[in-house]
Amino acid sequence: MTFPNLTFIFAFLPILLIFYYGVPKKFKLYVLLAGSILFYGLGSWTQTVILALDVIVNYILSRLFSGKIKNNRIKQFWFWFTIIGNIALLVYFKWVRYIPIGISFYTFMILSYQIDVYRRDVPCEKSILRLGTYFFFFPK
Repeated sequence: MTFPNLTFIFAFLPILLIFYYGVPKKFKLYVLLAGSILFYGLGSWTQTVILALDVIVNYILSRLFSGKIKNNRIKQFWFWFTIIGNIALLVYFKWVRYIPIGISFYTFMILSYQIDVYRRDVPCEKSILRLGTYFFFFPK
């Protein structure tokens, strides 16, 4: 699905807004995440699953190297594992599998988040719901 699509303008977006404004505040992120996943899924469920797995893995890895590990070498290992893994994923899907899901945009967005967390410019997000909504949010 794309933004200029009539289905998006007259069905998807109004329904999502009704749900968003109709639920209590504590459920708004769930609505945004579910709506974003549905938006991408209507384009390609396979690519949406790939992005979801990428978000989950990066959530776990960022928690690992930003956690209470005292040894800097171990933190560096997990940080570089994360960076190299994301770049490898980009190379694989961009040049081997030819999946054009905006993988470059999402990979660089995830890499910038990981670098910022490692450098302690931003705190590591403890909620996978918030992090997933940040990465998936469909207006991007």
